[in-house]
Amino acid sequence: ATLSKICYTEKQFAKVFFYNKDEWIKLKRFKINEASIEKKVISKILPKNNVNYFEKYLQPEIDKSAKKGVYDESLIEEKRLIKSIYNFDDLKEYSAKGGKYTPFIKYVEIFINNKDIKNVIIVDTPGTNDPNILREKITKEWIDQSSAVIMLMYAGQAFTKTDLDFIDKNLSSIPSDKIIFAISKSDSIGNYENVKNYVESKLRNNKDIKDRHLLKNNKEVYPISTIASIMKMKKDNNVELNEDEKAILENAESIDEFIENDGYLPAFYKATDNYLMKEKGKAILEKAKQEIITICHNRINKLNHDIEINSIKNEDIGKSEEEKNNKTKQIQVIRDKIERINKKFLGRSGIPSIEILIKNDVDKKLSLLRKEIKKRYKKWLEDNKVGTIITRSEGELYDIFEDELIKEFENLLDKNLESELRVTYNNFKTEMKNVTKDIISSRMEYLFMPTLELNILSKTASVKSILN
Repeated sequence: ATLSKICYTEKQFAKVFFYNKDEWIKLKRFKINEASIEKKVISKILPKNNVNYFEKYLQPEIDKSAKKGVYDESLIEEKRLIKSIYNFDDLKEYSAKGGKYTPFIKYVEIFINNKDIKNVIIVDTPGTNDPNILREKITKEWIDQSSAVIMLMYAGQAFTKTDLDFIDKNLSSIPSDKIIFAISKSDSIGNYENVKNYVESKLRNNKDIKDRHLLKNNKEVYPISTIASIMKMKKDNNVELNEDEKAILENAESIDEFIENDGYLPAFYKATDNYLMKEKGKAILEKAKQEIITICHNRINKLNHDIEINSIKNEDIGKSEEEKNNKTKQIQVIRDKIERINKKFLGRSGIPSIEILIKNDVDKKLSLLRKEIKKRYKKWLEDNKVGTIITRSEGELYDIFEDELIKEFENLLDKNLESELRVTYNNFKTEMKNVTKDIISSRMEYLFMPTLELNILSKTASVKSILN
């Protein structure tokens, strides 16, 4: 439940870092879009679906802590309360779900005497759908600094849209040979091999990430179970299982196989050692090299821009006062024309903007499409056997409908919206170009080129809104 940083030290202890007052206030004000927790949607964008994060997720846990005699008034301080823990058994009250201090903790640092992680920092982050924006920010900062990543997917929902987005957006700076994928709680399902094959197929063939070659050099995805490994250790040492473990032994479909194979953790540990722990220095240098290259490219682009601007200034230096005055008047006329164009496209008092008119039209058509898709989904549920539906993972269900949804939406764009958007965009571009062509050289046009094509951007954003 809490982000944890794990480091080597000779004397074992832990530090827990509470939220400070400023962070606590931000959490109380923060709103999220429930339909898409992984996207921290600003409240003014989708107000109908927004909820207060603090009231929805933290307050119930804070109320439970209050019943145990723990209150935020004594823990949330102006600077930050930091507490040292010397008995690791006590950590569950600070970092585990249900811990009486957990709602008030921002992150934890754990120092252990294990030479296997000497000169290495391990960061255990919350899940990819963590709605806490402050923890998410720390997670992203750590990923940006990381030279290797282990990504865990839950066996019951392996390779969801959230997983794909996380890989595509957050792991792009990590070398592909320094990423390992594992499927947690694999003992809980009977068809874990099918899930393993499904995830491997997606990692190799999904159009958005297949060029990353995430499973090159014979890498594979590792189904694991930590609880099965713990139960094996207890069994080997004649230690009685607790009530939760007994329930797992009774109900988990593949638990016996995983206990017998030590949760399949030995193979996972070996892969971690081979792919991530060896040549740590080389991995750090490779990542640093990539970051330097990126910085250099950005710097080159800025210098090209500065050169272009200075070139235009130098051309003006040799002009007479009369020519300069004429150009000043010309620029003022152009500014007035641009202002009129902006008012036309952005709207003015009492007149809706073109942007609002198009948005209203899009919302209306999407609403009709959603209703139609819901009808089809309901019919699909009626036509398919319950057992078939239950055994499918969320990722497989997504695949069943993804292509159909995208096809329907593309038809909607092609028939109703794309032509309107394209005409509007071209009109705006033409008018601005006609007005500014006398003062902006063709060499500078690249500065005003859109980053994404309009149709690609609109399709991507709108398909996601339908699927969510």
